Amino acid sequence: MDPSAWGGERSYDEVEQRVRLRLTGKRDQLVPFALQVQLAPGKVPELSHLAEPPRRRIWSEDGAEMFLFSPNMCAYNVLKHYEQFETHAPAMEELFGMYLGVVRPPALLWAGQRYINKVAVPAAEGAPGEWFQFYPRLPAGTHGPFGLQVMADEFPGGRTVLSLAFQGVHDGRAEYVLDIYSRSTEPPALDPKALRSWHEAAHNSVRAVFRAALTDRTRKMFEEEPR
Repeated sequence: MDPSAWGGERSYDEVEQRVRLRLTGKRDQLVPFALQVQLAPGKVPELSHLAEPPRRRIWSEDGAEMFLFSPNMCAYNVLKHYEQFETHAPAMEELFGMYLGVVRPPALLWAGQRYINKVAVPAAEGAPGEWFQFYPRLPAGTHGPFGLQVMADEFPGGRTVLSLAFQGVHDGRAEYVLDIYSRSTEPPALDPKALRSWHEAAHNSVRAVFRAALTDRTRKMFEEEPR
């Protein structure tokens, strides 16, 4: 970020004023809390607080979309009523352009795209390997909640990581979280259209990984895939 381009509360309000041309719901503000731990052989770990600027959130009227921003980051979230990537890509490009127009950073560090899917399947109908293509073939009932992560795909300018977490059984349903995250491997171009192009490539990777992660049985459960 260009320090001279950010004017504190005034700049927060300027970004919000632009974003509200598209998102007109509630807003709130978060104050991140981060710790840095320094480890050295034979020494007591040293903790220090990392100061992070507040992050402001602006929601759509129906709560289905949310834009999060601070002086050093921004994110567009689609929380429900997700249709397909192509439906939301224009809003993403427009909101990024609004943000960049105020902040005017000299460069971008990275870009990311994330899909989080909660999958609930009948607990009595097969081991996890019946539902997901990648899973350690352990005997049923030998472990509790678990988490797995694998680098699942690479594409020009990025890579995609797949995470699967078993959260336990509730009301006869085994609950899993399938988390697919693409991240750039080099700084993306400082342009909303170029960012959109990167996200289109990332989404193609996310879609391929999503399909590869599921068995035929699980695919039949989904009325929609990430599209």
